Amino acid sequence: MPDQFLESLTYESREKGWEELIADPRQEILVVENNAGEIVGFVSGVMQEDKRTGELKAIYLLKEEHGKGIGRQLVRMLFSRLKAKGCETIFVEVLAQNDACRFYEKLNAKWHATTSIAIAGKLLRLCVYKWEDADLEV
Repeated sequence: MPDQFLESLTYESREKGWEELIADPRQEILVVENNAGEIVGFVSGVMQEDKRTGELKAIYLLKEEHGKGIGRQLVRMLFSRLKAKGCETIFVEVLAQNDACRFYEKLNAKWHATTSIAIAGKLLRLCVYKWEDADLEV
C-alpha cells in the first residue's frame, strides 16, 4: 500500500467510514475480544444486491493472535451468516503481495481473477478469490 495513501488516513475519516458500515443493514461485522475485553480482531462482509453473492470485505487480527485459529473462526462465522441469507458464492479481493493470499487458499478459496486498482497514483495488482457453496465450510 503506498505510503502516501496510508499517511492520508485520519482517525476522523476512518471513524466516519466505520459509522457508515455499521449503519448499513447489508453489512455483517464481527469482532473478537481477548480475556481482558480488548478487541483483537474483526471481520466484515456484505451481501451483494443479487442476494446470492457475498464479499469478504476485511479481516484483521493483531499479530500476536495469529496462528490460533481465530481468523478461521471469524471467517467461518461470517460465512455462516451470509449463507443464512441465501449466499452461494463469496468473493474477496486482496493485494497480490499480501500474505493473506495464503490464508485464503488454506480456507479453500479458489483463485478467480487478477485485476488492478490505482491507489495514490500507484497501480497495484489484486487477486480475486472465491468460495462456492461447497467451499464455504472453512
